Amino acid sequence: MILKYKVREKEVRVWLPEDLPFSEDVRITYGLTFLDGNYNFKVDIKPIRLVDIGAYVGDTIVYFATKYDLTEVVAIEPNISLYTILMYNMYLNQIKNVVIEPKVVGKHKHVKLPFTTTPAIKHHEGELLRSYEAPTVVLEPFNTINVRHGDLIKIDCEGCEKGLQVTCDGNGWVAVELNDENYDFSRNIQCNSKLLEKRNFYNSYVHLYEVSPR
Repeated sequence: MILKYKVREKEVRVWLPEDLPFSEDVRITYGLTFLDGNYNFKVDIKPIRLVDIGAYVGDTIVYFATKYDLTEVVAIEPNISLYTILMYNMYLNQIKNVVIEPKVVGKHKHVKLPFTTTPAIKHHEGELLRSYEAPTVVLEPFNTINVRHGDLIKIDCEGCEKGLQVTCDGNGWVAVELNDENYDFSRNIQCNSKLLEKRNFYNSYVHLYEVSPR
């Protein structure tokens, strides 16, 4: 099923795989991003690169790529079973400047995993989707993300954000979704930071920080 939403009067399309056990979770995620506006922040200067840590099915990539003229998108997602949905959503919205990095926050060893394309998607678009498929992957561990000038870093990794340190080479923004309302993520930011906005959605708390080198 293809769902349609509006972002700044522009139509976006995303795929809802109805035959998968986590389909309802995907539908809820789309609703939070496109209807409830989890990440409907206003920033003074438009970001030019998005680093999406916990890219899931690509919903926030589609949202930000529609809202801003991004020159580069880095999608960090360890769950390779989601790659087909993620890349198909890129295909539906003609977002081609995306690089998937199969990394996991906080792990201490590399993990090699196979990747297979969901047959239903392969049949649905055939040759047109071929360039959007992901290869066999090796999960790489990391616990630090560096902000370059003009970066927007989105972090949603289901509790792993507490083990992620943020450094800065330039001015940018960090939008982090927290499951713990009382956790102060500024302690993880190893540069100047200013909390610009807080958003509460159900049991999640999205905080936007402006960051710059010390």
